[in-house]
Amino acid sequence: MPSLRAMNALHPTLFLVLALTAVIALPGCGAMQRHYEAGLILADIRAGEADSRWKRTRPAPERETVEYTGPTGVPRVADLYTPGDEVRSNLVLVHGFTEAGRRDPRLVQFAKTLSRAGFRVLAPEVETLTRMDVSPENIRDVVDAAHWLDARDDGEGVGVAAMSFSVATAVLAALEEDGRPHIGWIVGVGGYYDLVETLTYVTTGYFTEDGERRYQIPRVEGRWVVLLTQLDRVPDADDRRLLDRIARERLADPEAETGPLAERLSPPGRAVYALLTNRDPDRVPDLLAALPDGVRDEIKALNLANRDLSRLQAYLLLVHGRDDDVIPWTQSQALKQAAPRGQAELRLVTGLTHVDVDPGVVGAWRLLRAVNRLLLLRDDPPPTPSSANEP
Repeated sequence: MPSLRAMNALHPTLFLVLALTAVIALPGCGAMQRHYEAGLILADIRAGEADSRWKRTRPAPERETVEYTGPTGVPRVADLYTPGDEVRSNLVLVHGFTEAGRRDPRLVQFAKTLSRAGFRVLAPEVETLTRMDVSPENIRDVVDAAHWLDARDDGEGVGVAAMSFSVATAVLAALEEDGRPHIGWIVGVGGYYDLVETLTYVTTGYFTEDGERRYQIPRVEGRWVVLLTQLDRVPDADDRRLLDRIARERLADPEAETGPLAERLSPPGRAVYALLTNRDPDRVPDLLAALPDGVRDEIKALNLANRDLSRLQAYLLLVHGRDDDVIPWTQSQALKQAAPRGQAELRLVTGLTHVDVDPGVVGAWRLLRAVNRLLLLRDDPPPTPSSANEP
């Protein structure tokens, strides 16, 4: 049991959560230890690079750069974080949209936090994500990483942790014939199921809950980030340059006047711009139909709503913020419902704005339960069916 002095060093909200945890978890020592670890992990995530009890009491992991090829034969590079003590599980950690890629300071700190918990963490460099480009190619990045990491151990399967738009990539990787035997479970934070509905929310703020249309103010930067992810699929080079300039000017200043730039776009470029500046949810289907073929094909390829998830064998631990202003929480709910029965769980959290954490007491308690479930997956992962048992 932690000392009262040690617990008081934590954030006040987490102190209360840990105090409740200590009472609730008394019947099982292993469960109590996981709950306590979960609280220290949350406090360490909140601390970032600053000192924390987690850093002081757990040996620092070793990081090395590794190069490998997976089933595709494509050369890959990644950072491998090895715990300073026992390796208890293997985890592929996928970075998001960041020019720093696997060396983004936030990802590095998160990887170290997880490695201190006994995870051997592989953080692959996903080149397309470093240039704000989400692509079906990312599926192979995840498959190759899982294949390589699983081969280092006993072949019992690995976990994959992904955030935001990369959650769908992880699920699609687990559906791949050569990914299915290696990906045992997925932790997805702030992901989507139906990409069309997600784009409707990003651009208009409207989403569907229990069959009713609802509105929530979306993050203004969201639409322009989405534009940057699709630039490579716009056929005309001049359009790509103009749209890139529009997106970056609006990201720097949401009130920037970009109308004159938009007037210089060709019809395909103008179709992309029309979707991203639209505010009417009823127009979205027609605007999507008018997009260039490459952009439409990309949306179709990355849309989980088009896939048969009954073949999914990886267990899903989904975490989503009720206050998410980029992807509505109903998307993770829809993903849970589409997964095979009993194979997914959803933890809804207040104070989690997309992937930024600032919970109150209730939110911290729910986050702690989500981290506790991650630690349970570490200690008792679901079995990964062998290829011989695959349908």
